[in-house]
Amino acid sequence: MKISISVSSSHMVDDPREGARNMIARARAANEAGLDTLFIGDHHAMPSPYYQNIPMLGRMLAEWSDKPYGALFLLPLWHPVALAEQIGTLAAISKGRFIMQCGLGDHRQGEAMGIDMKQRVGRFEASLEIMRALWRGEA
Repeated sequence: MKISISVSSSHMVDDPREGARNMIARARAANEAGLDTLFIGDHHAMPSPYYQNIPMLGRMLAEWSDKPYGALFLLPLWHPVALAEQIGTLAAISKGRFIMQCGLGDHRQGEAMGIDMKQRVGRFEASLEIMRALWRGEA
């Protein structure tokens, strides 16, 4: 059995630097406890403050050993080319141990980002197709 941790990117402290330090400490503690995989979520336009997952994960990797890690991406809310580049960079700096999780997001996040939620499944599928083509070198 493998045991993973999903670290919330929410911070409920007054000083955002303290929240970042807390997330980094959680990654370090999970590594020291021997957990198998590290994950971070993806949120946008939420009532509580959130850190962006890509830069935070990049920093947390300094505390993580040579084990798999990943992030959730709400695909309809991201530009597929920009996201493919970001994920490709994360995979390159970590010897390809990156695991991409995909989600649709909810109506609050979609509305805040100007996304018609009736189109989110289509956007999800199109984004995944574009990203896979980019990673295969076809686009």
